[in-house]
Parts: sequence; C-alpha cells; structure tokens
Amino acid sequence: MAMKKSTVLRLWLWAIVAVVLFFGLLTQCSMKKPEIINRVVADCSKNIPFSPVWQQDLVKYGIDPQQAGLPEYYCQCVLGDAMQKLSDKEVSDLAQMSEAERLTKLGGAAAIQQRNDACLAKRGSQAASQ
Repeated sequence: MAMKKSTVLRLWLWAIVAVVLFFGLLTQCSMKKPEIINRVVADCSKNIPFSPVWQQDLVKYGIDPQQAGLPEYYCQCVLGDAMQKLSDKEVSDLAQMSEAERLTKLGGAAAIQQRNDACLAKRGSQAASQ
C-alpha cells in the first residue's frame, strides 16, 4: 500500500510540475501586440484576393490586381493601422471576442468601410500617377 501511495504521489508531483512548466512556457511564448498585428495582416493578405468584393473594389478604383504588395498594403492600411490604436490587452483579446465586438473595437462597420475606401483611393491615385 505504501508503494502504491508513493507512486501515485510521484505521478501527481510530475503532473503538477508539467502543468506549471507548460503555463510558464505558454506565457513566455504568448505573442506581443506587433506580432499579433503582423499575423492578422499576413492572414488578411493571403485571403483578401479571393473575395469577390475585393475584385469589384479594385475595378472601381482602377487598381491592377497584379500590383506587387497590394494585399499587404491594403490589409495594413485597413486593419493594421486601426489595431495600432488599441492597447496591448485589447489586441491580444481580439481572438476571444465575438465578431460584433471585434467590429466595435475596430471602429464599427462605417469606419472600416471608410478606411477601405480611403486606402483603395490612395493606392489607386498612386498607381495612376506612376
């Protein structure tokens, strides 16, 4: 019986050590605000070219869809810059928020649409002047 208790005790001790180490490493590996923003911009850049609205907006503003760096510019302009205004905690909490809460944190639908139009208009005018 004593052997069984010491084995169980040792197992629990290792489990507790493993949990403490796991959470200690997890906090060290947690992403900081710039890393989160870069990840969001990178994910947006990969996905935005497949949006039908994106293609329509490019035509509307006379932008060549093959323009180098266009998705990255757009995502940084619309999302990255808006996320910079948030606190570190707000940025790290975005993943746990509902879509409606995220939309509110980023200024609401009207603000996002306004940034969308402004960013595309600016890029369109830059492309036209080149």
